[in-house]
Amino acid sequence: MNEKRILLVDDQPDIIEIITELLELDFEDAIIDTSDDPSEALIKIEANSYRIICTDYNMPVMNGAELIIKVRTGDGPNSKTPFIIITGDHDSVSSELKQYQDIEVVNKAENIPELIEMISKRLID
Repeated sequence: MNEKRILLVDDQPDIIEIITELLELDFEDAIIDTSDDPSEALIKIEANSYRIICTDYNMPVMNGAELIIKVRTGDGPNSKTPFIIITGDHDSVSSELKQYQDIEVVNKAENIPELIEMISKRLID
């Protein structure tokens, strides 16, 4: 897969905007899809193949762990796509995700540069 397609899922539009702007600076050729609703994100995940999916952990209705489990247990095009969980509370990340591979966690409040670096590594591979 050569296309640099990324999905950002976060219920805070300002976080999506910041991350999108930073990625567009580093990767002009990347296609960045966004969603502030995990249910909408699932539709995009079924319709597109992504190099990486970044999701907030704490979201109403469906949290990031639930989103990842739905994707990983499905047979869609992203069942093995790497995930980065963006969270303000590392301790909240559920132990049920430990059984799934290719999941990294980054602190939303303090480490946006680290998040960009994690994404960059996946896009360069």
